[in-house]
Amino acid sequence: MNTSSAEEIKTERDFWISYWEGYQPSFIKNVLFEEIFDKINAKDKDFIEIGGFPGTFCCYFNRNLGANVTLLDYIILPKIVNELESINHLEKGTINLIEADFLTYNSDKEYDIVLSAGFIEHFSNTKHMISQHIKLLKNDGLLFISLPNFLGLNGLIQKRFDPENLAIHYLPSMEIQNLKSICEELGVKNLKIQYYGKPSIWVEKTSKANPLAKKFIKLANKLISFIPIYNKFFSPFILISGSK
Repeated sequence: MNTSSAEEIKTERDFWISYWEGYQPSFIKNVLFEEIFDKINAKDKDFIEIGGFPGTFCCYFNRNLGANVTLLDYIILPKIVNELESINHLEKGTINLIEADFLTYNSDKEYDIVLSAGFIEHFSNTKHMISQHIKLLKNDGLLFISLPNFLGLNGLIQKRFDPENLAIHYLPSMEIQNLKSICEELGVKNLKIQYYGKPSIWVEKTSKANPLAKKFIKLANKLISFIPIYNKFFSPFILISGSK
């Protein structure tokens, strides 16, 4: 978050509120990494999703795994969260809400599971971001952080067809060796950092690429998804997991 002036903060809040007001919640059938999450005993455990408005993973962890769920984000629109809860057959208020700046957030409460997806790569201080996650973990709590991998094929697609989106990502945060060094310095136990997912490429809906290019990318994505290779060049995600 840019905190150089009150006017800039207001502008940022106004932008994101405007961005999300048109969002239409839907039923969440699947989530990324669910084959990993489904092996966790999360029933009645305290789970927090960082920077994940409107709360996709919160819905999944509560409805499918029985966790007590909390969402923390800089901008939260309760109406949209309530709509998401309703569509996913959860009681209103199932998702506990914390609207706060995660960079400076402090809390005495600790959680059994701390997760963020597609979040830390938007900030240049990767070590601080990971440290903030760890502060919220109970002893022996589980940590999951995922981020996109733009240092391979998908990064080339972003650079060519969606440079504006690429520009808001801090690419050094995607270096696995750097992530490993940071997590080891912070004392993460049972650390595992892996490239994740079958080959995949995409551009955001906001991309200025022409319609023909977007169709080509969708077709190419279907074709490369059959390639059984998981590495820095092909895999679309990086997953960090560990415990405190």
